Amino acid sequence: MATAINTTNVVTQDQLDKVSRVYDFNAKQYICLVENSKGEFDADGHKIEYTVRYLKGKGLTCTCKAGQEAKNCWHKRVAVAYCQALRQEQAEQGQIERYIAQGIDRETATRVVYAKGTVPTDYEVRQADAMAARREFSLLKK
Repeated sequence: MATAINTTNVVTQDQLDKVSRVYDFNAKQYICLVENSKGEFDADGHKIEYTVRYLKGKGLTCTCKAGQEAKNCWHKRVAVAYCQALRQEQAEQGQIERYIAQGIDRETATRVVYAKGTVPTDYEVRQADAMAARREFSLLKK
């Protein structure tokens, strides 16, 4: 069983920018090409890229040295993070299109989808907890 790949707080935008997703017509699947981290070029002057793909029964594979030894290299982490970000963006765009189909203009739909909720402060949480705390009930006055 392949180990899970943790992408939380370990992938930077610069790393995501090194990924390109292409369709492999021979394998009939999408693959990620990830540039090497040092910006090195091969003998022909092409930037060195590693291929990250999913193989059924094996999980993610990478053509780098660590990936060939079945280790979790950074190419796999950044490819997974890239695909997660792509899915998130597709979901957001789909929601925008659903709002537009309901008659909402694109600008408003975009603002609604990308709006961030407010995060309560610790004080507000404590205050809400205190107000929601159960109080004793008695018909007799004390």
